[in-house]
Amino acid sequence: MLAYQGGTAVRRGTYWNLSNGMREVLEREGTLPGNKAIRYLKAPPIVMVLMGPVIGFFYVLVLPFIGMAMILTILASRLGEMLVGALGTTAAFGWRPVEAYLMSRRKKAKRDDEPGRDEPKAPS
Repeated sequence: MLAYQGGTAVRRGTYWNLSNGMREVLEREGTLPGNKAIRYLKAPPIVMVLMGPVIGFFYVLVLPFIGMAMILTILASRLGEMLVGALGTTAAFGWRPVEAYLMSRRKKAKRDDEPGRDEPKAPS
């Protein structure tokens, strides 16, 4: 396998653009599109055919671990949701954003101490 840069004069063949994954097929000698920052990879067709089973083998080898990781992720997220739900119902923070205390607490305490405040008035 050979590596080339964009703008390089090359022979005919199939080149793989590593920056975007696109394939460039040159029917005759020419230059690869792009500038020097773009890298291309040329592999003989026989190498590409032989790499298919090797890549498939590694995929089959890793697939059970991917499944286990997905299951563990789902279980951990469900456990986290349960813990947050349980703690959310039992924990009291004392901060209620919808309530506004516009009167000071001292005045409210004095009003509550006044006698007869909660008693109903007698009919006259």
